[in-house]
Amino acid sequence: MAEPTTPSPYSTRRPPEDVARVRRRRDRRLWLVLLGVPTLWLSHLQLIYSLALWSHRRGTTWPMHVGPSLSIALGASAGWLAWRTYRRALAADTPELEDVEAERLHFTAHMALWTAALFVLGLVAQWVAVFMIDPKID
Repeated sequence: MAEPTTPSPYSTRRPPEDVARVRRRRDRRLWLVLLGVPTLWLSHLQLIYSLALWSHRRGTTWPMHVGPSLSIALGASAGWLAWRTYRRALAADTPELEDVEAERLHFTAHMALWTAALFVLGLVAQWVAVFMIDPKID
């Protein structure tokens, strides 16, 4: 006897309340990436500017490397979350989705992926600048 296959999280073979719950979770993930990564970049920028004078007075830059490394890790994990959501949406058997809803999902997933990629690239570029800072220059 064949084992029953597990339906896709976006499949219509689930009860309607499960489908709605999965859609809400997917949408929250995408909005978290779309709004969270730019906010992470802004907070990272503020942290680096705040630590610059402190770092100069102490003669060390190690605290200025902690923030970017954590920010890049968080931004990359958000990008991975967007990628995973996008891949699941592409692979899903979703005949109940209207064309407009499917297009919205794909557009939002693409936008989340590119937003995460752009802002992680910005975080890396700002971290490179931290490596060039010499705290002992007066």
